[in-house]
Amino acid sequence: MRKLFILVTLLAIMVTAQAASILVYDTGASLLSLMSKTGLVYDVANATQFAALTLTQLQSYEVIVTGGWNGTFTGMINNPVWKSAINGRVILDAKDPEWHQPAAAVPLMQNMINWVKDGPGTGFISLTDNTGAFWNWTPWVGTGTVTANHADDVNIISAYASHPIHTGLTSASLSGWGNSYHAVFNTLPTGFVAIEQNNAGQAITVIKDVPVPEPSSMALLALGIGLLAIYRKQK
Repeated sequence: MRKLFILVTLLAIMVTAQAASILVYDTGASLLSLMSKTGLVYDVANATQFAALTLTQLQSYEVIVTGGWNGTFTGMINNPVWKSAINGRVILDAKDPEWHQPAAAVPLMQNMINWVKDGPGTGFISLTDNTGAFWNWTPWVGTGTVTANHADDVNIISAYASHPIHTGLTSASLSGWGNSYHAVFNTLPTGFVAIEQNNAGQAITVIKDVPVPEPSSMALLALGIGLLAIYRKQK
């Protein structure tokens, strides 16, 4: 019985190691209000706290979430080490669901976080940046890549209608919030694709995918099988 308990404990540790680990950088906007409705467990860092985080600490999370209408990004700007921490999936979304909080806001936030954390490494999600910098403080966006545009016409690009980010969502549910988005991408950042656009074909939400490496999954499975074999041998 003791051996079985040890095996179960080890397997539980393996599962725990893969559990969602979310860090929310509080920009002072309404992001925390929306996050509180998602049912997800997360840590929160304000500007001062985020500026003090090390690379190791940042990479202990599966996803870093930030952004929002009238938010500020001082903590991230003052701690550029976070750029080296991001090696997973990335979402830059010019919409501001945290401000309007329509019916689509919670499932959208849940979908985005789940998609990023289902990828490898540490990922990144930012809702709209309407500070005038338009994400030029990130490693992906240069000056002029994104410009202001406040409107309601959000169209899910047909190729991404069944993407996990859009589960349970439609173009209609993402539109009509009273300015659903506040910026557009004039060009796509390197390695990114657009999954939503306005009626003029300008990108509103862009993502960078990083496929899940198959060897890691196989190694995890092999470890579980190995632990089971040890238990059976010693039984």
